[in-house]
Amino acid sequence: MTGESNIATLKNTNNELYMVPGDACVIAAPWVQGACPTAITTDAQGDLLPLPMGWQSLGELDQKAGIKITPDKKTNDILGYGSIVPRGSVNTAMSVTAEFSIQEWTEIGAALYWDVDKASVTVDPTTGEWQIAKSATPEVNYYSLIIVGQDITSGQGYRFPYWIFPKAMVTKQSAQSLSMSEALLMPVTFTAYTDDTLGEFLITGAGGPGVQATNTAAGFVEGS
Repeated sequence: MTGESNIATLKNTNNELYMVPGDACVIAAPWVQGACPTAITTDAQGDLLPLPMGWQSLGELDQKAGIKITPDKKTNDILGYGSIVPRGSVNTAMSVTAEFSIQEWTEIGAALYWDVDKASVTVDPTTGEWQIAKSATPEVNYYSLIIVGQDITSGQGYRFPYWIFPKAMVTKQSAQSLSMSEALLMPVTFTAYTDDTLGEFLITGAGGPGVQATNTAAGFVEGS
């Protein structure tokens, strides 16, 4: 056996197992403890769930900014006196953030960007002018968030990678930039927190008919 064929055997490449999200969406709702859906498909055909009651889409997101989901973990080394190699490590903190730029100016998008309750968005009944009056009073506004991508590479049906934040909060708003050549965006970063009823701060996976077709090859076996 040649070295080349040996590497190919070990690598066991499968071109059906990478994903390219050619489209994506983010839906959100005010957080209600324990109420966030925990799956995105509804039946044996792998169809996507309809928009849940009380949820809204954030519309089109900025292509250039993309959607970035970032896990972060901090550890602390356990060092024995007299050795420079740690004996082990313990986890001291863990977080997950989602970052994207909202392109469409909707009520929920503006409320999220300025981190206000939707009740703080008012519309003048005569002129139709809407506004947000941001006060100096501290606010804590939690939302549930579901991010769904749509893979464009599978020849065996749609695959939908997803990230569910049962409880999340806007922890950063990036600058709005007025430009003659680009859309005026609302860039936000969400941080996930634990929903005490569900017991998780993040649920992630993939669904759809294309996932059903490739699960065995990918090692995802029912009940594992």
